Amino acid sequence: MKLDVLVGGEPVDALAMICHREQSYERGRELVSRLRKLIPRQMFEVPIQAAIGSRVIARETVAAMRKTFWPNATAATFRVSASCSKNKKKENAA
Repeated sequence: MKLDVLVGGEPVDALAMICHREQSYERGRELVSRLRKLIPRQMFEVPIQAAIGSRVIARETVAAMRKTFWPNATAATFRVSASCSKNKKKENAA
């Protein structure tokens, strides 16, 4: 049987393999779990699926990064730069 791997819903031909029907579930589960550990986290979830034909036999999801880190860093940087520019304007006016 042909075992296909779908990353983000798109088939990846380089990861497809031919294996015996009895081993397909174990091979698919192992391959998907290894890929989950290798693929870096993104700003959105990435599903990884092993399928035989149209039937999905194994599925893992690469978790998304938390989005709360970025706004806090940007806000802190903005506050510092805004306060510095106000101080410079006061010094130049005096």
